[in-house]
Amino acid sequence: MLRELYSTPALSPLYRIADFGYSAPSQLLLQRCEGLSISSSNGVRQGDPISAILFCLYMREVMVKVAEQADVCLYGFFDDLNVVGNPDEVMKAFKALQQLLPQVSLECNTSKSHFAYFHHEDAPLKRSIRNALAEHNIQLHDEWLEVVGAVIGRDEQAIRAGVTATLGGHDHGRDAFFYRLQLDVLTEHSCMNLLRQCAVPKMNYLLRCLPPPCVRDEAKAFDELVLEAAKAKIGIHGDEGGETTTLGLQTRLRHGGFGMTSASETSPKAYLGSLAAVSGASAFERYSGDGYTPLPSESMLHGWITDSMKAVTDVTPASSGELPESASSFFHHFSKSSSSLQHTLSKLASEHSHEASVKRAHAMKKKDGGLAISLLRAISAPHAWAWKTVIPASKDLELTSAEYKMAARLNLGLKPLAGVEALGEGCPLCHKPTALRDDRWHFLTCKKVQGGEQIRRHNGVVNALYKTALIIGAQVVREPVKLSAGDGRRPDLQIVLPGRHILADVAVCHPLTQRVAKHGLAWTATGVAREKERTKRKKYSGTATLHGAEFLPFVVETCGGMAPDAVTLVRVLADAGQQYAAMWPRNDVIRHIVGSVAIATQRGMAMTYLTGYSQALARLGVWKEPAVRVEGSGM
Repeated sequence: MLRELYSTPALSPLYRIADFGYSAPSQLLLQRCEGLSISSSNGVRQGDPISAILFCLYMREVMVKVAEQADVCLYGFFDDLNVVGNPDEVMKAFKALQQLLPQVSLECNTSKSHFAYFHHEDAPLKRSIRNALAEHNIQLHDEWLEVVGAVIGRDEQAIRAGVTATLGGHDHGRDAFFYRLQLDVLTEHSCMNLLRQCAVPKMNYLLRCLPPPCVRDEAKAFDELVLEAAKAKIGIHGDEGGETTTLGLQTRLRHGGFGMTSASETSPKAYLGSLAAVSGASAFERYSGDGYTPLPSESMLHGWITDSMKAVTDVTPASSGELPESASSFFHHFSKSSSSLQHTLSKLASEHSHEASVKRAHAMKKKDGGLAISLLRAISAPHAWAWKTVIPASKDLELTSAEYKMAARLNLGLKPLAGVEALGEGCPLCHKPTALRDDRWHFLTCKKVQGGEQIRRHNGVVNALYKTALIIGAQVVREPVKLSAGDGRRPDLQIVLPGRHILADVAVCHPLTQRVAKHGLAWTATGVAREKERTKRKKYSGTATLHGAEFLPFVVETCGGMAPDAVTLVRVLADAGQQYAAMWPRNDVIRHIVGSVAIATQRGMAMTYLTGYSQALARLGVWKEPAVRVEGSGM
């Protein structure tokens, strides 16, 4: 194994780690055996990060010899070997493997081996081959077969039957996954991350491997599972779970959604993308290149490509510019550039859908006073999606159940709580007669809310910036004094970096009120935050000039959007971290700051509203104690 590695110059970066791990035997401790151990001196270790590539190197010579003895194509995925060719040659390869594997202390597990042959009607399989397969207990498949997690078959009907058999009914692994997601011990924060980062990508693999007609029913069923799990976890029931909410969950993060992309809509784009990616494969060689032969129009593949292109262009007309005129020239069209077709088609579809949503929101301005367009702009503003992607690796980065639900409901344009109607139309705290009727989230801006939650929301953002500045080695002071003797103004942070002196002041503003929407401030991304920036600059520019400092207001919106100067400050800190904390890459610094700020903002938003709600109930005498209790909230 090591000889193979050291004779491969392209893998020279692995030489030292391989020598460290495998140049001498090591002791493997046994659990619950009073310190007993066994010596690891042969083969790769399970769980070792480089064991996979070392095993592949170990097998390379065997694969080469098999290919020399039989006219077949070998596709190896670690210890899973696929041999493609006519039946006689495949059996030759099998005999070669039987002879070669024992020489390297391996054997072929025939009980897990399969033989697929889909041409019995045209050319029946030889009796001798059938007998050999039976003798070695190798299963024969003449309709369909699951290969590397996908299904191949003799025709569309067979493939659909295989998909139903492998994915339909009760898939115990899938059922267990969705069951566990909804257990109370798993937070909403973690559940939504798992749905987006694990469930959706797994299905995407199958969508790339299977023709859309063959996976249509399973894709639809999978979408329903994902949506049901998400809605149940964040408490969306009844009329709230309509088309608008579904669209919000399935829309991409950058456009204000939760990124749980619809498998049904992805299917034709994914299938075309996968075919484009393998257009240079030997199986399609005749249909690509300079002297190519058009793909036969009577073939199943031609029909699948034609239907997929039509499905894509019907929804997104702009996609036609990325696709060939017909399926006949598909592989020739992508023979030189093909790897990013699915990404390109998905991006165009996402942009098209977002533009349609913007048009619909603008059309509603006369009815809702501009609240729909204000919400859409707020949730798709720069970094507004960040809180949805934060991994809750610590308590500082985790939203509790109530906090996540509140953040999600604000993002989806839903009412804050199920029982908010009990308060009536007016605010019991500020006594505005139509405050709650006009703005369901009124307590985020009500000046009569007591308890300091708005201050804690502000301080949470300040703390995120303060801690990061300290970590990267900056000199930082909170609320520095004596900067302005005349009026006593104190910005939230004074940050000193080599060659740079920065004053920063934090503000959190809410862009979704009738007054803001009426004046059109929120009809553009971070419009409210940018207006607050101008106010902050006017207030502190004189102080900054007096001390030779640069003033950067750090303004964020309750939906998560960050104003331009806030983004600038994040990049300044990231650049400093790259220079003075070399072990912390720039992108990781940005991700840490943005994530910390995003979580602090959403936590503060939720707790500000819940505090006002509880106080309003108490004022009305409906509830004598706080209506909502959240761990660590102080309520």
